[in-house]
Amino acid sequence: MTGNKTIAALVLAAGYSSRMGGLKPLLPLGQSTALEEVVRRFRQAGIADIRVVTGHRAEDIAPVLDRLGVRQIFNPEYDKGMFSSIRAGLGTLGPGIEAFFLLPVDIPLIRPGTIAALVQARRQHNADVIYPCLEGRRGHPPLISTACVADLPQDQAGGLRAYLAQHDGPVLDLEVLDEFILNDFDTPEDYHRLQLIATKDDIPTERECRAFWTRYHVPQNVIAHSRLVADLAKTLGLHLNRAGFRLDIDLLAAAGLLHDLAKGQRHHARIGAEILDWLGFGRVARIVAAHTDMPQKDLSLDESDLIYLVDKFAAGDRIVQLEERLAGSWIRFAGRPDILQAVARRFEYAQAIKDHMEEVLGVPVEDVIRRVEGDLPIASLDEPRQIYLIRPGAGRHSENGRRYIGQMDLPLSDVGISQVESSRDSHAHPA
Repeated sequence: MTGNKTIAALVLAAGYSSRMGGLKPLLPLGQSTALEEVVRRFRQAGIADIRVVTGHRAEDIAPVLDRLGVRQIFNPEYDKGMFSSIRAGLGTLGPGIEAFFLLPVDIPLIRPGTIAALVQARRQHNADVIYPCLEGRRGHPPLISTACVADLPQDQAGGLRAYLAQHDGPVLDLEVLDEFILNDFDTPEDYHRLQLIATKDDIPTERECRAFWTRYHVPQNVIAHSRLVADLAKTLGLHLNRAGFRLDIDLLAAAGLLHDLAKGQRHHARIGAEILDWLGFGRVARIVAAHTDMPQKDLSLDESDLIYLVDKFAAGDRIVQLEERLAGSWIRFAGRPDILQAVARRFEYAQAIKDHMEEVLGVPVEDVIRRVEGDLPIASLDEPRQIYLIRPGAGRHSENGRRYIGQMDLPLSDVGISQVESSRDSHAHPA
C-alpha cells in the first residue's frame, strides 16, 4: 500500500505495565515485540507517520524506535495517566495531519486490512470519528479527525472516550472482520493468549468467521453445512495428528467454516478464495479455492486434501457416504456427460484421499466418523428438531426407606413403567 501522509498514528507506550511483570512494548510477540508488531502493521496498511508516546523506561524503548525509524514523543507527565500521553502526542500533530489513529501498545495485533478499511471509510464518509466494530462492539484503533480534538481540555473526567462521547459531529461505526480490535493484554494470562494467537493471525477466528457469514449474507443452510464440514475436518485431523501428521486444526476449522463463503455464485470457490486472499487470509484462501476441483498437487493428506474429502461426506447438514453423494450428482446432471465426467474425476480423487487416510489410520474413515457422530452439533434444516428432557419414572424402593441418589440404577415401579410407556407413546412431553 502507498503511504498516507495526511493520516498519522499515535501509539501509547508510556505506562508502567505494573500488572505484567515486564515492559509491555518490549515483550516478545509474534516474530518481534509488541511495539514492533504495531509499527509493522501500520506501515503495511500504508501509514507512514507513526509516533510513539513514551514515559516509563523511555530509555529502554528509544533504541528500538531509532532502529525502526519511528518518532518518539516523551511525556514527562506519564505518571498522570493515559490522557496526559494523548495530549503529549496531539501536541506534535501539525496542520498537515487531518486525522490520526490512537492505539495503546497493548492492543498490538490489529489487522492491516482493518486500518486500511478505516482510512477508506474516512475518504468516503468524512466522519469526525470512525470506530472499528465487531458484531456491534467498538474496539481500537479509532480514526479521529484532528479538528474534533482541537479544544481538548487539560484534564477530562473519563478520558478521551468521555470527551468524544460529547462530540456532536458525524461519528461512524465500521464493522470489520477483525477480532484483534478487542484483544488487549493487561495480565500475564492475556499476554499468553495473544502469544498463541500471534503465530496464527493469518487464520480467521471462529468469531471472525461468523462476521464473514454476516457480511456476505451466507444462508443458514450453507452455515449449517459449513459447521458440519469444519467439525468433521477437525475430528479427522486430530486422528491423523495422532498418527504422526502435523495438520493445523485451526486452519482446518476456518477453511471448513468459510469454504462455501460465496456459495450460490458461479465459480464460488474461486470468488470466496479471492475475498479471503484480499483480506490477508492466504492459507485459508488456497484451501477454499481447491475444495471443488482436484488440487494440482500430489496427494499428501494435507489440510486442503482433508477439506476436499470431508466436503463430499457432507450433504447439506447430513453425513452421507461418498457413494450417496456421487449418486445424487449423477441424477442431478443426467444428460450432461461433460459435467458427469468431471464429477467422476472429483469423486475418484476423494476416494484416493479416503484410501490413503484409511491406510494411515488402519480403520475405515466411516468408523471414525461413526464414533463421534453423536457429538457433532448437527442441526437439520430439513425439518424442525425437538429435544425433550424426561424425568426418570418412579423407582421401586426398599422397605427400609433408604434412597440412593447417583449411586446406582434403581428398578422402575409399576407406576414408573407406566410413566415411561406413556411418554414414549405420546412422543414425550417437553419438560
